[in-house]
Amino acid sequence: MKTRVFGLIAVVLIAAGIVTYKSSRTRQAQRTIAHPRVLLVADLRKAGSDGDACAEIIRSVRAAQARGIAVQELGPDSKSDLLTRYRVLTIPTVLILNWDGQVVLRFEGENAETVADVRNQMQKLR
Repeated sequence: MKTRVFGLIAVVLIAAGIVTYKSSRTRQAQRTIAHPRVLLVADLRKAGSDGDACAEIIRSVRAAQARGIAVQELGPDSKSDLLTRYRVLTIPTVLILNWDGQVVLRFEGENAETVADVRNQMQKLR
């Protein structure tokens, strides 16, 4: 009987610790992107295309820029050292950087899930 009580108490304490840890990580992530910057690496010539996933990503990032988010756009043939610094190998790539230039979120490719994730994240940025 005592073993069950101690086991139950241990499980409750572990669960409470996990909940506390997860909630503190969420608050920390929210603070990390308080002043976000976005780096978009894409074929910018596709921006006006209809029905193209890359164009949808470009439009989502530019909509965030129109709301005041700092955005830097680069083409895949750019000579910028940022492509090397952030190891950009896939086009399009969207990086959300914190105030210190560290990558907080990274989106690569143009599948439907990535397009939706970029759109949702760009709408959340302030």
